[in-house]
Amino acid sequence: MPSKYGLIEVTNNEFMIRLATPDDAKDVFVWRNDEITRLMSRQIDKIDLETHMAWFGSTLKRVDRTLFIGMNVSHKAGMVRFDRMDDLEEWEVSIAVAPELRGLGYGKRLLAGAVSEFLAMEPSAKISAEVKRNNLASQKIFESLGFDLVPNNNPDIFRYRLPHIITFE
Repeated sequence: MPSKYGLIEVTNNEFMIRLATPDDAKDVFVWRNDEITRLMSRQIDKIDLETHMAWFGSTLKRVDRTLFIGMNVSHKAGMVRFDRMDDLEEWEVSIAVAPELRGLGYGKRLLAGAVSEFLAMEPSAKISAEVKRNNLASQKIFESLGFDLVPNNNPDIFRYRLPHIITFE
């Protein structure tokens, strides 16, 4: 169950969600350039470290973007990013699981914890996500956490929206 400190107890292991720091830049770079991550992202091209470091430094300073890192007791599990959309109350969420941890249930833990922490910071936020039609793992995660599938005009993308009042337990 989430706490105000970002700890979620999952099957007798602690799983923590925290805000990203400069020390996370290289991990996020590796996750972002992973081949499967790129195939499931809007930007499918690899990026160089210099470009990433500039983006990451800027991201940590922005008020319209929030980046979380999920960790278990021994390693970083992935990241969740919230980007404010044109509607000032709507935020789009993106998730990337560390490649070596895919298929182990970390995506759901990561997203649930980050959404809980983010809503504690931005209680009136409306959260949405866009998922490629071929990204079955992400579709399953968003649907299992109560995100509703909403209509959109792009046949290659599923759009999800989190009902405003929801709790993760």
